Amino acid sequence: MKREVFAHIGSGVLNGAFAGVVFGIVLGLAVLGAWSAHLSSSPTPTYMQGLTRVYGCWNGEAPADMQGRLPGGVVVAYGPSVRHQASDKAVGAALDHVFKGTHPHLTVLAFCRR
Repeated sequence: MKREVFAHIGSGVLNGAFAGVVFGIVLGLAVLGAWSAHLSSSPTPTYMQGLTRVYGCWNGEAPADMQGRLPGGVVVAYGPSVRHQASDKAVGAALDHVFKGTHPHLTVLAFCRR
């Protein structure tokens, strides 16, 4: 009888440990997935909405207050990497790309106020 009780307890402990490990892996992957999604700069609507709010970005025709003015920044993609850049050089390259067709390695996603 004692042997059966200890076998049953041992089985329960092993099952609990296994369930804990599986739960920990699933939870860890979910946390890492959320963390890496937060760090990634994908041009999803939510990401672009955030840039619009923070930097005043737009795509298409410039807003009325920016008509006739140079943008202060640009959102560009170099392959899979998307970033906001606020330098005269980056804005100039983006404008050249859009209006002159230069810089084919560049994808201009938006212009920004800053």
